[in-house]
Amino acid sequence: MTLQEKIGQMMVVGFQTEEIDDHIKTIILTYHAGGVILFDRNMKTPKQVATLTNNLQDLAQETKNQIPLMMGIDQEGGAIVRMKDQVSPIPSQQELGQKNDKELVYQTANRNGKELAAMGFNVDFAPVLDLSDTDTRSFGTDPQKAAEFGEAAVSGLNANGLTAALKHFPGNGRSNIDPHLETSSVKADKLDLENGDSYPFKQMVTNVDNNNFFVMVTHIKYPAYDKENPASISPIIIQELLRKQLGYKGLVVTDDLEMGAVSKYFTYEELGARAVEAGADVLLVCHTLNSQEKMYNGILQAVKDGKISEKRIDESVK
Repeated sequence: MTLQEKIGQMMVVGFQTEEIDDHIKTIILTYHAGGVILFDRNMKTPKQVATLTNNLQDLAQETKNQIPLMMGIDQEGGAIVRMKDQVSPIPSQQELGQKNDKELVYQTANRNGKELAAMGFNVDFAPVLDLSDTDTRSFGTDPQKAAEFGEAAVSGLNANGLTAALKHFPGNGRSNIDPHLETSSVKADKLDLENGDSYPFKQMVTNVDNNNFFVMVTHIKYPAYDKENPASISPIIIQELLRKQLGYKGLVVTDDLEMGAVSKYFTYEELGARAVEAGADVLLVCHTLNSQEKMYNGILQAVKDGKISEKRIDESVK
């Protein structure tokens, strides 16, 4: 593969319409995007979604290497359910946590996985392993329970051929600021984080085949580890903590790099290069062609300038 093809493979992109348009054609055919994420704006009925995902996969087959797309969605349950009126009801993780029934978590994920697979998805960016007693997206504040329920959720998705994504590493349950809008900082020390927030991730990495899930890294800052960088562009958090200390072998994915928490403070060219330098394998860029092109070009330029080695790109693509 050419360097350009490899960089494209590291990107999972969003677009705005319910059928293939010029935006998505360009990013797949010209920039070789490795995956697509769909939102409500792309989804009307299960049949329309299945047609769209098939057409997108056909488009990927028109490229030289014919690599199938990662076809992703955020189908978490509760408030975060795409095309809510067209799919089985999925309770929030908070509701599941309160019922305290691991089998119910598995059954819910299994049913969700069946429906997603039928519509052509192969990645669900769920479950959420953040610890919180207020956030409806969280199983609760018990780290052991979050790990066990996370395992059940991943298993239910895997049973239908979907890869899961644990989020948001190293755990952003302590923050009450929405990273879509603004950055925030978690004041806890390393010991608290390791016994609490990042414990469910550690358990999953230890107990479950690392090929069965991605780990999504948050845009929040953890000064106990890295005073400068949000987790998603922090080599300390991705390489030292997640890779070395926890021993994670699977794919690291960033949260959407168009979120205000990072896009307010860095150009898209910088963000792409910094995320790859930090150790991210998959970059989520969910909205505009303009930001996707800038991110791609930023990575390409960084390799040409010798700031990122092609070997580093190869590790992720492989």
